[in-house]
Order: sequence, then C-alpha cells, then structure tokens
Amino acid sequence: MKRCEDVGPWAGRPRAQMRKSDEVEAMLHLRALGWGLRRIAREFGCSKNTVKRYVAADGWMTYSRRAGGGKLEDQETWLKERFFQHGGNAEVVRQDLVREQGIDVSLRTVERAVAPFRRLLTAEAKATVRFETPPGRQLQVDFGQRRVPIADERVRVYLFVATLGYSRRCYVATFRHERQSSWFRGLEGAFHHFGGVTREVLLDNPRPLVVDHDMMDAHLEWWQREIADRRRHGTTGEVPLERFAREAKCLRPCAGRPAFGQLRDLTRTVHADCAVVVDTNTYSVPWRLIGERVRVVVSGGRVRVHHGPRVVAEHVEHEGRHARVTDRAHLVGVVGGPRPAETAAARPKPELLRPLDEYAAVAGGRF
Repeated sequence: MKRCEDVGPWAGRPRAQMRKSDEVEAMLHLRALGWGLRRIAREFGCSKNTVKRYVAADGWMTYSRRAGGGKLEDQETWLKERFFQHGGNAEVVRQDLVREQGIDVSLRTVERAVAPFRRLLTAEAKATVRFETPPGRQLQVDFGQRRVPIADERVRVYLFVATLGYSRRCYVATFRHERQSSWFRGLEGAFHHFGGVTREVLLDNPRPLVVDHDMMDAHLEWWQREIADRRRHGTTGEVPLERFAREAKCLRPCAGRPAFGQLRDLTRTVHADCAVVVDTNTYSVPWRLIGERVRVVVSGGRVRVHHGPRVVAEHVEHEGRHARVTDRAHLVGVVGGPRPAETAAARPKPELLRPLDEYAAVAGGRF
C-alpha cells in the first residue's frame, strides 16, 4: 500500500511536509501577524515552499490519509478549546479527556495532538499590538549605555531617552552612570524641555543606538532640534513638532514645582581600609571608626558620613565607578599615613584682627 505522500499532489514530497488543518491555520495566523515565509517554515520544520503553497491557497489543501487515525482523531475542536482554556497545559487537557470524554491516552499522545495549537499560543504571546495614547497622557523612557571615543579614549556613556507617547517628540541626555540621581535629572530635564508634565511615565530598557559623538551634549541638542523634531515620523506620518503643538496644551505645567529631592540615606560599616562603599566608590572615614556602623547621606553631589549626631566625613560625590576618594586627615595615626604635623601645617593660622597692645590694655597688662 502506498503512503499518503506517494499519491495525489503530494507525490514525491517528504513526510515532514504533510500538515494538519490546525497547523495550516497557525501558519496563516502567523503570516497575518507579519511573519515571513522562512521564519514560519523554521517554526514548523518544513520548507518555505510548503508555507508558500498554503498561504497562496489561503487554507488547508486536502490529501489522501491513512485509515485509523487513533483515539483523538475526531477530538481536534474539543482539544483546541480545552488547550487554550488551560493556557497550554497538556496534562490538564489529558485529565479532562479521561473525565469528560472517557478517553485514556498518554501525555505524549496529547502533546503530539496539541502541538499545532501550542505554536499558535506561542505566536499570540509573542505578538504585540501598537496602541496610541492621547495627548499629554504618557512619557516613555529608555535608558541604555554605549562606549564612545572621547579624547582618544573609549568611555562608557549612559543615554537617557524620553519620548512623548502622542507626538513622539523626544528628549535625550547623557550621563556617566545610571543611578537614581541620573534618572531624576533625566526626568526633570525632559519635563522642562517639553514645558510640562505627563500624567504617567512608562519605563523600558532597550539599548539605544548611538553612532558617533562630537561634543556630545551640543550635538544631541542640535539633533533633537533640527532632525528629530522636524522629520516625518514613520508611525504617525506627521512631524513631531507639529503634532506636539496639539499635545503641549494637554501637559500639566511644571512651573513652580520644586526639584526632585535627590537624597539617599544609607547605612554602612567602615571597612578596615578606613572607608565606606557607595555605588562601587570608596570614601574615606576617620580610622578610629573602623568596624563602626555609620549613616551615609548622598545629596546635592555630596557624600556625608554621620556617626551619631556628628558629621565625621564629607566628600564630593564621584560620578565614575570603582574610584577611591580620600581625605588624608582621616589617616593620621595610621601606620604609613600622614603625620599630625603635616596636616596641621596645611591648616591656615588664625589671623589676629587687632594689635597685641590693644588686647594687653584691655587685660590690664602686657603679654
């Protein structure tokens, strides 16, 4: 007896090309979602021409098939409904088969039967639907990083990109790190750039594409003003700056709003190297506090270390990473550290505001 692929229009074609009606339905669904023929063929393990024939026919093409299709031959509709109902859990479908249909088969049999539905379920999960937001509703934020040449050295630069959801007008700023303070400064800069505040902010983290940097901030400012704001957007078909004219009046004013409170209150233990670590950078602390718990406040570009009610150390916040910031006075008394005389000599002597004779006259004698 000849196999089904040896007769009819499928003669001479490999068995892997035979597809069930639900598989063909899944192929057509993926095609409608914009998948290419090659991608669909890889997904189903068949040739591109097979997918092409089904797409051209806009459906499943009949062919001769073997008699005796097994216990699940007439259960395709029921299986599809239950498979999607249970979110792709084949074991639960198998249990429903036994309880409701009186059909007892192995899990592997059910998995083979629902394989085309699983591809369709996966495709629906991957598919995304573009949606539009009304003017002034949403600000979308991406934060990525890139190494760029600056003064013959490749430097890691972080890019903050904020785009208004309606007009697609964007704001771009550069930072040396991606810490909380950079997020705050980026958001605040975007609100001032657009002249208002949106009702919500959508955060995402794709890696932005940066080709070249020459006087980076000035270049980005020019690019936003002359290119990004004036080109015709591929999605809306309009110029962002013209579309922004309708969105600007829907933004809530930011005038009079105080700046974000960029303050972090941390607890640290002073290490044996007389320092505390904040954002991978180490800041020196008087050596007598080694092993003590201290409070570290980061605000306004300063790092202040508190022990009890006193500020025992204060440094300028370092923007890079893995750097060591040291006040030599914190090491006085440590083996190999500076001598007390060195630090005393560095301090300016107090200046007398009056001649010594005047002080002597008031004291009733001479020094």
